Amino acid sequence: MAKQRGNPNWGKPNFVRASPSTMSEFERVARELKLKPDQYLDSARLREWAKLNRHSKYVPESLLTAWGLGVAVALDRLSPEPDRGDEAGGDQQCAVLTLFVHAGKHRRR
Repeated sequence: MAKQRGNPNWGKPNFVRASPSTMSEFERVARELKLKPDQYLDSARLREWAKLNRHSKYVPESLLTAWGLGVAVALDRLSPEPDRGDEAGGDQQCAVLTLFVHAGKHRRR
């Protein structure tokens, strides 16, 4: 029997199944601590977790602000050229944001 070519589902209705909802790490920790949303602000353990993980995990911005743990992002530091203000070789900061797109990964043959 010869190998069939093409997509066998072509022309059939495309039923999209609801994907299971995934909870964030913050929501998982809050559930583990048995907290309700109105208890988040008063929880010392949740605040400590948020303090340790605010840069790598989702934490609601309103809680970060209320706890005084805001995440500061300095967009003026994201320039391709270092600060040339101190030519004597002092502290020069330069952050370069590079995005790589691997378009050739799924190339047809």
